[in-house]
Amino acid sequence: MSVSGMTMPTNVTRRCTCTSHVGFTLIELLVVVAIIALLLSILLPALRNARQQTRRLVCLSNARQLAMASRFYLDENAGAFLQGINVNYNYGGAQGTNQLPWPGLPATDPIPKPFNRYLRLDSVLDPSLGGVYRCPSDTGSEEARPTNFTYYGTSYLTNLMLIGQDQLNVLSSDPAKTVLYKVNRQLKKLNVSQVTTSHAELVLLGDAGWLNEWQFNCLDRIEWHAKPRMHSLAFLDGHAVFTRIRKGLHVTPDYTVIPFRDLAYEAAKLQVEVPDR
Repeated sequence: MSVSGMTMPTNVTRRCTCTSHVGFTLIELLVVVAIIALLLSILLPALRNARQQTRRLVCLSNARQLAMASRFYLDENAGAFLQGINVNYNYGGAQGTNQLPWPGLPATDPIPKPFNRYLRLDSVLDPSLGGVYRCPSDTGSEEARPTNFTYYGTSYLTNLMLIGQDQLNVLSSDPAKTVLYKVNRQLKKLNVSQVTTSHAELVLLGDAGWLNEWQFNCLDRIEWHAKPRMHSLAFLDGHAVFTRIRKGLHVTPDYTVIPFRDLAYEAAKLQVEVPDR
């Protein structure tokens, strides 16, 4: 048969190219799964540690900023420390769910947070924000649920000898109680000019667990940073460190909570560290 002078073949053979698909064998799949499991076992702890380290750094940064807010407060108030009922957590932040009546205010009114203005925040922080007052590792405690920030309005509690009531609750079982009675006589209307302990050694505030860990009789341990007894501390001079708190000790080589150098020396001779339980 021809078309326009061209001859067309009468039989056309069509060729089909077939590809053979070969799957993985069971042994090969098991090897791949084992390799992935091994990589995950190596990488996940490293990622977890990196995440915890990042959270610690954020916590330290928060503490440092709150210490600077404290310096601004002191400068504006002629060096007088903030003192009053529950100001160890009402110094700044949001309105906590544990609100107690504030002297001179209706019980339903928000409690003023004096430090907020030095951080350019509202006088009472929106609880949905948190920011500098919320530690990213804050998981609360037996008393403070679900977090310390929710309960107190802040994740950071102050040194009661600086920002707190003008009298400490001295335990009769504390070996350094005689010194703490002397501290009490000097706390009323405390001014930064009266502080004789080095500002670089004097704890100003820390993540909430530090206070429980330091207190002689407190059994409720709050550890947010995956390291026993390690807490973020900010000092009166404004610097912050991640360090170990030693229960029952008011004075250590790393820090002191007593603002008067002579009484700190005296306490160091009497204090007794409570061993790990």
